[in-house]
Amino acid sequence: MAAVASASRDAHELTSLLLPGQLVASHDADGRPTRLLFLAILGDAIDCFRKYLLDPSRRGRRLYAEAETWLMDEHTSLPLAFETICDGLDLDATYVRRHLREWRNREFARRVRPLR
Repeated sequence: MAAVASASRDAHELTSLLLPGQLVASHDADGRPTRLLFLAILGDAIDCFRKYLLDPSRRGRRLYAEAETWLMDEHTSLPLAFETICDGLDLDATYVRRHLREWRNREFARRVRPLR
C-alpha cells in the first residue's frame, strides 16, 4: 500500500511539471507506448534527482549524480537522451531543467538554514 501511495505521489509531482494534454495525446494511439516509456524514464530520473539529492550513502550519491548528469546534459546524440525524451513528450527541456534547478536550490537553502 505504501508503494502505491509513493508511486501516486511521485506521478503527481512529475505531472505537475506537465500539462494534461502532454501526458498522452488521445490522437496519438500508435505512439502511446513510446510516450509511456518516455514518461517512465523521465519520472525515474526526476525521482532519483529529488530522492538522492543529499543522500550520504555511496549508492545515493551515485544515483543522484547519474540523474543530474542525464537531466542536465544538452546533447541529443543518443536516442534516449533527456532532450530527445522531452521532444517526444512535447516538453521544453530548458523549462524542466530550470524548475529542477530551482527546486534543488530551495532544498539546499532549506536544509542549510539553522534551526531556531
